[in-house]
Amino acid sequence: ELNTMKETVTGLERERDFYFSKLRDIELLLQQACDDNPELEKEDNGLIKQVQTILYSTEVIAMEDAM
Repeated sequence: ELNTMKETVTGLERERDFYFSKLRDIELLLQQACDDNPELEKEDNGLIKQVQTILYSTEVIAMEDAM
């Protein structure tokens, strides 16, 4: 039973790291796009701002939005 739990934790940690890496890649792409074209960050309702809002939202904000 303990080995099963350890395997589960290892799998969950691997999945967490995988998705964190994906989010980090997206963050870097957004930063590069804004470095290349600073006007993108000035668009209040633009795609860059919307994605950044999702990336940087906290659990509390996400829970409030779900209600």
